[in-house]
Formats: sequence, C-alpha cells, structure tokens
Amino acid sequence: GDGCGLFMYNNQEVGCYSVPGSGRWCTCPPGFSILGTSTQTSLFLEPGQQFIGCWDINECEVYGFGDHATCENSAINERTITCEPGFLINPLNDTITLTGNHPF
Repeated sequence: GDGCGLFMYNNQEVGCYSVPGSGRWCTCPPGFSILGTSTQTSLFLEPGQQFIGCWDINECEVYGFGDHATCENSAINERTITCEPGFLINPLNDTITLTGNHPF
C-alpha cells in the first residue's frame, strides 16, 4: 500500500493522500497539528518517509488570551481562560476587560 487514505495514528484519524510520482500529503484531525509545530496541520512526505504524528494544538499559545488572565489548554480543541478578580472575558473575541468598580 501507499499509506494513503484515512488511518489511525495514536488514536487520531489522519488523512494521507498520494501525489502521483512525488509522495503524499498527510493532514492531522481538527484540533491537532504536526508533531513539533504550533499550527501546521499538513505535511508533505517524500516516498519512503514515515509520518511523525500529530499532537494537540495549544490554543493558549496559538490564539492567546490577553492580560489579566490565565489560560489552560484544557482539552482537545479547547482552552479555559480564567480572569483575575475585577476582570471579565468578552465572549465575542476572548479579550479580558475591566469590570469597573465591581470587584468579585
């Protein structure tokens, strides 16, 4: 086989498709990037080159979370942002905004 089509790699469904005469493209599932990268989701492999794998994208690093907050890469394709006291998250763009004179 040419290693193309959908297959499981460390419990992740990976799609690899041949490029006639030159190798194949492999793509990680949503929420994952090529092992060792932050956002690269596809990798071209030369003939005979082995697929290195995918890992969970750290959404805190990739998408940020602003000042006055902490961020935890909580699950696949998710992040949990916790605001400091006196700040709220804006759900429209994940920015942290001061709540005014209402500490909590």
